[in-house]
Amino acid sequence: MHKLMIVDDEFLSRFVIKSLIQKNFPDIEIVAEPENGRQAIEYGLNLKPDIIVMDIRMPGLNGFEASRVILNELPSTQILILTAYDKFNYVKEALDLGIKGFLLKPINEEEVVQSIRKLINEIEKRERHSDQNVHVEEKIKTVRPLIENELISAFITGDFDAEKIESYKRLLNEKDIESGFFMLITPAYSYIRQENREVSFKKIRERIYEVVSGHPLLLNRCLFSSKMGSTIAVFHTMKNDKSEMILMREAQVIGIGLANRIKTIAKIDTAIGIGSVHAGFDNFCKSYSEANIALKRALKTGGVVHYNRIKKDHITPANIEYPMDLETLIVEQVKLGKVDEAKEAACEFISQVINNNDNIEVIKESLNELITVLKRTVVMSGAKLNQYCNSSMLTELGNLKEIDEIAVWSKRCLFNLIEHTESKENVKSELIGRVIDYINKNFSNEITLNQIADEVRLSPQYLSRIFKENYGVNFIDYITKKRIEQAEKLLLNSRKSIKEISSLVGYVDANYFSRIFKKDTGCSPRQFRLQKAMGEH
Repeated sequence: MHKLMIVDDEFLSRFVIKSLIQKNFPDIEIVAEPENGRQAIEYGLNLKPDIIVMDIRMPGLNGFEASRVILNELPSTQILILTAYDKFNYVKEALDLGIKGFLLKPINEEEVVQSIRKLINEIEKRERHSDQNVHVEEKIKTVRPLIENELISAFITGDFDAEKIESYKRLLNEKDIESGFFMLITPAYSYIRQENREVSFKKIRERIYEVVSGHPLLLNRCLFSSKMGSTIAVFHTMKNDKSEMILMREAQVIGIGLANRIKTIAKIDTAIGIGSVHAGFDNFCKSYSEANIALKRALKTGGVVHYNRIKKDHITPANIEYPMDLETLIVEQVKLGKVDEAKEAACEFISQVINNNDNIEVIKESLNELITVLKRTVVMSGAKLNQYCNSSMLTELGNLKEIDEIAVWSKRCLFNLIEHTESKENVKSELIGRVIDYINKNFSNEITLNQIADEVRLSPQYLSRIFKENYGVNFIDYITKKRIEQAEKLLLNSRKSIKEISSLVGYVDANYFSRIFKKDTGCSPRQFRLQKAMGEH
């Protein structure tokens, strides 16, 4: 129901207008009938009517002066001016104020009804537009974390659809994602050791993510990934227009500020690794790799570490880098039951650790870390560790004194662990089956590589690679195919609009959906429906 206020110093004039309104507009509520300009301002600001019929000539403040005050506070209010003169001399002033029209005295019923109806239409149109904007904003707010996850996954793997990324950029209103750097954030070892084990990594990650993604200074500059094990990946946009040293300092300040914020709000000590600024989607993966290296150093030393600081210290990455890529590869091959490949990667791991470190304790620490990770992986895969693996391994490692002994022992130890999964012949096919099943059930929703990787406990990069090996297409193309197939069925077997079908098959932007559909089928959704209806092929 719309609210209307009549302002006139003549009772008869107010009575006539009120009668006409009540007769023709049962959905309009007349909320007040002030007799002068000052009352009009008082009632207007308190009651906030949608429409005001305002006499121009009144004692004290006239209609113009009262309208000026009201519109200054309530700019969306619709005001009609009442005047007894058909030659109105104040048209320009009225238009400048935002007054919507004039009614001549004596009152003409048809003129009043026409003018009021026109204003109601404007009000309802504005309300519909406002509701639509709110709906769109809320929808974008809901899907934003999913879109950011998918963008970050694409940046990390280099497996992306340029057109889709542009569409996501428009949805997020992100114009400047041409260059930037990665920050990887994870709980520090010191925090994990003292933390109650009842608090899961998931809860810790969620607490960190809440603080990071809610940082007011980062909101318009960053994309956040919430699903990468215990690590939060943040891509921070930054122009690559300064010296390497200045860019490093600026990134370091951001990282330190973030670590302090997490410590203050979430009470969590963190380790943060930062990569260099790189330009171009194809190069963002380099910053991610650098951030991974820096994160390994940060986990050992604590605090915030920038990759360029490592280079500045004149220490080559090989000398400080724990072979994280090889650890990931070994773990993923064990999960897939690929014993020979896992053993080969384990030999490479041992070689890199021994050849790149002079300190025997550092070598032992790296091997200790891999063994711990691998034991956990074997158990999670469903295999049962033998007694030797459960008790003696790490004790033996601590007692070894010679590099040659360590090399032979570690190979035997790692092979022993890897062979626990040798009997699991169908691991890979089962895992890929789970991935396909997940896609088939969820392709109509926003779905990302990170989500599925989290579901099957593989890294997004490795999942992307084995998916393409098995299906000959990348993850995004497979989902697109499923969505187009479902869209074709809906176009043929329902009367739903293109926009509704777009939403049902997982596309927020109907225009983007139409472009993808045409790219895949050679015709637009509308043309497809028409051709099939006419029996064309």
